[in-house]
Amino acid sequence: MAEKKNYPKMVLHIVQLVCFVLLLNAVETQNWYSGKVSLDYVEGIPTNTSIEVNLDVDKDSADGSIRIGGFLSYKNWQNIRNDTTIPSDEVMEESDFEVTPLSEIQETLPVLVKIAIAMTSLMVILCYYGINYRSLFGILNSSMAFYILFTLIILAPIGYFGDFDYTSGMQVDNNEGESSVHQSFDGSPEISISDNLELNYIFTTDGYDLGLVNTSQLDDVIENEPSEDHRSYYKIDGIAGIEYSSFVTEYLWACAILFFAVPFGISFRDRVKIDKPVKMEF
Repeated sequence: MAEKKNYPKMVLHIVQLVCFVLLLNAVETQNWYSGKVSLDYVEGIPTNTSIEVNLDVDKDSADGSIRIGGFLSYKNWQNIRNDTTIPSDEVMEESDFEVTPLSEIQETLPVLVKIAIAMTSLMVILCYYGINYRSLFGILNSSMAFYILFTLIILAPIGYFGDFDYTSGMQVDNNEGESSVHQSFDGSPEISISDNLELNYIFTTDGYDLGLVNTSQLDDVIENEPSEDHRSYYKIDGIAGIEYSSFVTEYLWACAILFFAVPFGISFRDRVKIDKPVKMEF
């Protein structure tokens, strides 16, 4: 059974369709996001040393680079320290949470957008012919739109770590212990939506590097926290962040407007709309 045509919804679905087509082009041709981790040693022997890791991700690749500033200070620090560690008190529990590798996301995301294009095209046809129960397809379509956004903003960055081979040289063995003691950590997140969406975490950490402690003092340093002028003390200022491509920011606003605010407004209007009273002529 057919209903009368709802032209506002039809126009909305056409605009949504255009949005998905533009998104598909952007996903396949543009950079998705750039990641950055920057560490600055501000106190201790490695002072003036900085380490910066950069990552650029698109549909086909994830290109990373590392830069070490103050290389001589860094090299001197590595030369004079030893590999002293102590057993870790932390118990690592196994987690059932599985990270989808970035390589898999790079393959599936364009497919998801193409499915969304097909679903939106179907919505336009259903709306044109006034087919009943098309709102169910609308809910699925909006859910798909937000899942694509979730994949771009959350799953794709997390998925980068899922591509590491933790069994062939990349694995960190918890049994190796800790090389620092009396560590402290303080940080705060920052979110910026200006030209591009940026997620940053600014932090400070300090502690005592056991590799710089004399063997005769090792037990004492482990048991009692020394003063900050101790030879092994270090302090690091760091920032870890992701800057998304402009199309991701634009798609974020499109989801908020085209797949939430406008559909909600149209549905609300349709529910509260009151037919005009019939005029009686005598």
